[in-house]
Amino acid sequence: MSNLPSKIELHLQEMRKAVQDAQDPKTFASAVRAFMQADYLGALELDRLWKLLRTEEQYRCRYTVLSPGLTFDVDHRICIWSKLDTWLRFTSMEVTLNTAAFDIVAQLYYADDFITRANEVLVRSLNTTAGVLSVSDLRLRVPSGKTLYITFGSRPDDTISQAAFDLRYSR
Repeated sequence: MSNLPSKIELHLQEMRKAVQDAQDPKTFASAVRAFMQADYLGALELDRLWKLLRTEEQYRCRYTVLSPGLTFDVDHRICIWSKLDTWLRFTSMEVTLNTAAFDIVAQLYYADDFITRANEVLVRSLNTTAGVLSVSDLRLRVPSGKTLYITFGSRPDDTISQAAFDLRYSR
């Protein structure tokens, strides 16, 4: 940002602080509209402005499901977060099985609560190919107050003894 005039740099610093304090993406969008209407940067793209205003801290949620086939026999849904305290934006996801010979059919969902799964929304499929799934450059948002869980769409083979999940996200 050193090539920007000092008045704009100062304004960007103030905006960055306000955006980092905001947990709601709508608040961010309102701040961006106000900033652009002030003609500081004209028609700067929202994605570019997002990068200028907010340095997103990356977090990881890692967990392993042991014996996915036996787990499926008990319950094909596995709760990851019972209630999110802030919105999340998933940026990448990886699933690794202990074998490349078999695959799993799984999905990541969010809902109002885990018991009733009211207003269930599919976030992304987590199906593996040759025992692996790796996706990046995601922009999948999950609102605060929701339950996050995975489901197995079909019973995993008993040869699969472990399924390791690595979900990267920002707040």
